[in-house]
Amino acid sequence: MAKKLFVSNEPLYVEHFNSLFEELWKNGIDLKDRIREIEEGIAPIKTRILYDQDEIIKEIKRKNNSANRLSICTGFGGIKMSYHYLFDSYKSVVDKHQREGGKEGEGLRWITNINEESLNLVKIFLDSGIKIRHIKNMPPISFGVSDKEVAITIEKMEGGKMSQSFLISNDPLYTIHFNSVFEELWKNGVDANDRIKDIEAGTNLADIEVIPNASKARELYFQILKAATEEILLLFPTVNAFIRQEKIVQGSLLLSNTEKSRKKIKFRILMPFKQQIEPMITNFKQSFSDNIQIEIRYIESVMLTTQATILVTDRKKSMVMEIKDDSKMNFEEAIGLSTYSNSKAGVLSYVSIFENLWKQIELYENVKKSHEQLIVHNKAQQEFINIAAHELRTPIQPILGLTEII
Repeated sequence: MAKKLFVSNEPLYVEHFNSLFEELWKNGIDLKDRIREIEEGIAPIKTRILYDQDEIIKEIKRKNNSANRLSICTGFGGIKMSYHYLFDSYKSVVDKHQREGGKEGEGLRWITNINEESLNLVKIFLDSGIKIRHIKNMPPISFGVSDKEVAITIEKMEGGKMSQSFLISNDPLYTIHFNSVFEELWKNGVDANDRIKDIEAGTNLADIEVIPNASKARELYFQILKAATEEILLLFPTVNAFIRQEKIVQGSLLLSNTEKSRKKIKFRILMPFKQQIEPMITNFKQSFSDNIQIEIRYIESVMLTTQATILVTDRKKSMVMEIKDDSKMNFEEAIGLSTYSNSKAGVLSYVSIFENLWKQIELYENVKKSHEQLIVHNKAQQEFINIAAHELRTPIQPILGLTEII
């Protein structure tokens, strides 16, 4: 029996403790369900954030050792951290899988970005029986998910340092979601052995990405322009395409660090022309700093067989943005599929297309100029003949008159 008991009918106390009880009741588990969990050995749903390094290591090892399968997605920092603190628990997952004759897709699978820096460590993981695939764009978080639990951190674990915090949960909503995310990444990954062969052979690995999302395409378009250091080639297939993208181009180049560069960026644009947008084009040209040398040539619409904006920077990167609805002035509404590439052959193909169109316009302008000069010459020649004829007739008339009198 308690030695002291506090009793009060003060409304503030009554209201406070009733509210506290309701909150606890709401988060509680029905007694019958809890009894069934204990009898069947089912762990209660629990989500925690751990901050202590020793506790994090202990919990992740416990999670790994109890897993029937394990799927991990981390950058190079996460691989180094795992090698320093958790490698023995990963080997136990692989050994357990091999002893039980596990099926494909079970055991331990790992997704990471493989480059020259991570090559040796990736080989150690492969030799231990871990399946690994390479992806170019890592998610913003690192996670490890089993059939029962998930561990998540937003830290990159630079240099192999242990993350300062981990979220650990056995909530089915978390485990189902992250297993689904992992499967999608795994499906699009490159086998680690193929990636290693390419790196060791010094193969120039091209990145080609199809971007269905217009907002993501806009962001990538902005970043590619911003990163340009020597040359920008930009083809707008319609006047509306220029109007839609003018502010994006201006903003990206104004925010770039090229102001500090000694080199001048050569910026060339091909586009159709309408008299109504002449003031906009003038303002566009004047908005750039002296280190951006801009030149625009106007192309006849009949010369264009594409309905896509084509961007090439430094002859190393290209981006093609298809027009879905040119009547829309909003970028996201107008743009359809976009394709990014740093494939040398692909990029240089677009450079060749651009250069050919650029030269055709130059040739056309020269021919047009020559034609205009010819018209001016013919007009001057005709005027000269008319004047000469008039002057010749003037002294001849009296001569003819006197001749008739004689």
